[in-house]
Formats: sequence, structure tokens, C-alpha cells
Amino acid sequence: MITTPVIQKEIEPIRTKLFNHEVYGAINTLDELNLFLEHHVFTVWDFMSLLKTLQRELTCVAIPVEVPKGNPYTGESHKIAAAFTFTKEDLIPEIFSALVTDLNTKLPKQSDSLRYSLDQHIELDADLRAMAMKMIEELCNDKDKWNDCHVISKMTLQKRLAFWNSILMTIKDDHKHLLN
Repeated sequence: MITTPVIQKEIEPIRTKLFNHEVYGAINTLDELNLFLEHHVFTVWDFMSLLKTLQRELTCVAIPVEVPKGNPYTGESHKIAAAFTFTKEDLIPEIFSALVTDLNTKLPKQSDSLRYSLDQHIELDADLRAMAMKMIEELCNDKDKWNDCHVISKMTLQKRLAFWNSILMTIKDDHKHLLN
């Protein structure tokens, strides 16, 4: 049966491509950093959408607080949790670490505030990773749900890699335009 360690092993090659992506090295100027961030905001929006959906499906958001009736894990929450856990919580600390290292070298003064913010994300997300993995374990209570998590995790990581490739191409195209 597929479990968290199996999924992690299967998606490791894609994660490695994301950790070592050329886009981080392509950010050499403040304009290129701004271009990266203009695109990265969509990954933040995606993260918040996944998080809010999980909050709505797995917790009580009513005022006053009502105790959920029955089993709250009856929908597609496991798929949303897989996208959230394997492409966000389990990925962000390493991605941001690579970016902070490059920014510290290339744009130390211009990126102080951003590096501070990214460092906070790295610290917080590293602490939350275990809770996200526990959520996956609780939501995937049958073989079909584990299979769904496997497919969703791989697919969403591939989409993140494609998005990073498109950002890289935008930075390179913008750089070519500035040289002409």
C-alpha cells in the first residue's frame, strides 16, 4: 500500500529539481527579483486557497463554534491535503533556503526585509511539517485515498516545476530585452 514514505520517495526527483532550479541563480538584480516575486505571488495565493479550504473542511469556522457532527473526513479533503503537504509544507523551507542563500550573496542590502520574511517562513514551515504529515496519515484511511495522494502530489509538483520554468523564461526574456 502507498504511504507517506512511498510518496516522498516517489516525488523526491521532482523535489530535487525544484530545490536546484536555475531560477534562483537567474535572480541577479533587483528588477529580476521583482519579476520573480510578481509571479511567485500566485504560489502564495495557491497556498492560501489550499489552507483556507482545509480549514473550512476540517475545522469549525462558524461563530459561535459548533462541534462538527459525524466524520468530517468524507469529501476530497485528502487530495487538498496532499497538494498542501507535499507541494507546500514539505517543500517551502528548502526552496526558500536556496533563495535566501542566493539573495544574501547577490543582493544583500536590497533584500534585507525579504530575506527576513523568508527566514521566518523557513522556521515556521519546518515546525509545521510534522503536523501536515500527521494530517495526511489521518485523512488517508484507505488504499484509494493513498493512491489519490500519490497522484495529486506528483501532479502538483510537476505543475510547480513547469511554473518555475516559465518564471525562468520570463526573467531570461526580460534580461534579453534589457540588453537590446
